Amino acid sequence: MKTKRTFLRNIMCIFLVFHCSLFTIHCFGQGIAINTTGDSAVNSAIIDISSTTQGALMPRMTSAQRDVISSPAQGLMIYNITTKCFEFYESGGWYNMGCTCTPPNVSVAIGGSGATTTQITTNWNTASGATHYHLDVSSSSSFANFVTDFSNKDVGNVTTYNVTGLSFFTTYYYRVRAENACGSSGNSSTITYATTNIWICGTSQLTDSRDSKTYNTVQIGTQCWMAQNLNYSASGTYIIGSTEQANNSSIEKYCYNNYEANCTTYGGLYQWGEMMDWTASSVANPSGVQGICPTDWHIPSDLEWTSLTTFLGGESVAGGKLKEAGFAHWQSPNAGATNEVGFTALPGGYRESDGTFNTIGGNGYWWSSTESSTTIAWYRDMNNSFNSVYRNTNNKILGFSVRCIKN
Repeated sequence: MKTKRTFLRNIMCIFLVFHCSLFTIHCFGQGIAINTTGDSAVNSAIIDISSTTQGALMPRMTSAQRDVISSPAQGLMIYNITTKCFEFYESGGWYNMGCTCTPPNVSVAIGGSGATTTQITTNWNTASGATHYHLDVSSSSSFANFVTDFSNKDVGNVTTYNVTGLSFFTTYYYRVRAENACGSSGNSSTITYATTNIWICGTSQLTDSRDSKTYNTVQIGTQCWMAQNLNYSASGTYIIGSTEQANNSSIEKYCYNNYEANCTTYGGLYQWGEMMDWTASSVANPSGVQGICPTDWHIPSDLEWTSLTTFLGGESVAGGKLKEAGFAHWQSPNAGATNEVGFTALPGGYRESDGTFNTIGGNGYWWSSTESSTTIAWYRDMNNSFNSVYRNTNNKILGFSVRCIKN
C-alpha cells in the first residue's frame, strides 16, 4: 500500500537506511518504525525502534562541547561523557536524567569564626562525595541580595573561607552547597554571624580572649590604658600568698588575703617576673613586652608611666586625677581624688615577700616593665593621703597590681 510522505520524512528515512543497514525501516503516516520484523510504528510514536540485540545511541559530548551548542531547544537530549549522565535542556539549564554517579551529600555549615570589623570566616563540614563547594553570603536572611562576588561562589575544595570587605557591626548569613561532576547538593542550613564594631578606646571595652573577662578602657593623651587592674590566671583562680609564682608556663595570681572577691574588685597581684611572663626588662616607650597582658596589649615601661604623669601635669598632681573618687574603696581622706581622666586607680595593696598582704584601701602599687637591677624594678605608688604619683623601686618578689596599655 502506498503511504503519503512529506519531504522531511523521506529525507529521514534515507538517512536512517544509510546508518542502520541491518534493520528494515518502514515509514508510515503515523511514524517511522525501525525493526527486523516489518511491524509498523505504534500510533503514539514518531520513531519506534525495536531490537533485542542492539541499542540506540544519543549524541555524545563533553560538558565543554555541550556548552557551546547555540540556542539549544527545549527538551534537547545528549549523553554527557564528562559527567557520565544523560541530560536534557530546559529553561536555560541542563538537567540530569540518569547518571552512573551521584551528587554529593548536603554539607553541614557550622559557626563562623575570626570576626573583625570587615571580615568573617565561614566554616562547614566535609560532604561525602564533594569535590568543591559553592558559597552564598548575604546581609539578608532570605538571601534577597548577596555580598559582592558571593552568590554561588566556587571556593574550591575547602571547608573554611574568609569573606572580606564587609561592613562593621553587621549581621551576615551564609550557606554552602557541595558539588562534584554529577551535580550539586541542596543548600546547607543558614549560619548567622556578625562583624565586630569599630573599637574605640574609652568607649569600647577590652575582652580578654583567654577568659572572656572584660575591662573598661581609657584614652589619656596618646596612650590607651586599661581602666581596671588586670585579673587573670591560667587556672581561673589564685594561688595562696605563701607560694611563689613560678616560671611554669602557667600564669598565676595572688588575691589579697587569699580571697577571690578581692581579685574581682581590685585585680590580681603579681610578682615582677610573673607579670613579665619571664621575659627581659624593657626601658623602651612603648615597652614591647606583652607579659601577662591580653593580645595586642603590653606592660607599660617606666618611661610610659612617666609619659602618663607628665601629660597630667606631673607626678605631684597626677595621683588625684588618676584615683577613683570617694570612699567606696579608698580610705579617707583620699586626697585630691577626682578620677578626672577615668583611670580609676584602686588601692589593691600588695603581697609581701613573706606571703602576707598589706595596705588594701590605703595604697595601690603598679609595676613597670623596667628593672633597676636583677632583683629590683621600677613601680608607681598612689595612696589615700596624698595627691601624688610616686616613682619608686622595690624587690621583684613583691606582688603588685598590673595595668596594661594597648599596642
